Amino acid sequence: MTMDPCTAWSRRLTFEQPLHANTIADDNLLVEELNGLSVREREKIYEEVHGVVSVVDETPEFVAEKIEAMRNELSKIPRNKKKALDRAVFLRPSILRDDKVLLMFLRARMFDTVQAAHLMYKYYENKLELFGEHLLVKTVTLNDLGEKEIELIRTGAIQILNGREQAGRGILFVTMCLYDVSDWQAFIRYIWYI
Repeated sequence: MTMDPCTAWSRRLTFEQPLHANTIADDNLLVEELNGLSVREREKIYEEVHGVVSVVDETPEFVAEKIEAMRNELSKIPRNKKKALDRAVFLRPSILRDDKVLLMFLRARMFDTVQAAHLMYKYYENKLELFGEHLLVKTVTLNDLGEKEIELIRTGAIQILNGREQAGRGILFVTMCLYDVSDWQAFIRYIWYI
C-alpha cells in the first residue's frame, strides 16, 4: 500500500524519534547566539520576526543621498568579489545608473548602503549561478524554467497568498510534503521565478 507523502511524513513524526531529540541543547545554542548580540541587533531581529516596521521618510534629498552613497559602497567592493555584478553592468550598463534598481536594494535593507551594496552584488552572483549569463540582466519568465521547475509549479506546493502580514510583507506559503526536493537549485530557481 502506497501512502501519500504528507501522510507518510505525519506518521513518521508521530511514531519515530523526533529529528531534533536534543531540543534543550538546541534552545541553549539559540540563547547563547542571541546573548552574543548587542541589544540593538536583538531588537532588529525581534522587529523583523514580529513585523514591526520602522518607517523611513523617503524624501527626494534622502533618497538621492542614499543612492549616491550606495554607488560609492559598490565602488569599494573588490573586483574579485563582484565579478557577476561587473558582468551584469557590462551587459546592461544602465544598471548602476538606474535609481529604481538601486532603490530596490536600499529599501530591502532599510537604506543601509553597505548592506544594500552587498545584497546587490550577491543578487547577481546568485542569479548568474542559478540561471547563467543569458538571464543575468533579464527578467526570469516561465519560458526560462526547465522541466524540474515546471514539475514543482504543477504541484501547487508554493503559493503566494492574497493577503499580507501586519507589516505589509507578502506571504509565501510552502508545503514541502507535496514533493521531493532532490534538486535544490531547481527549487531556488522556482522561488526566484515567483
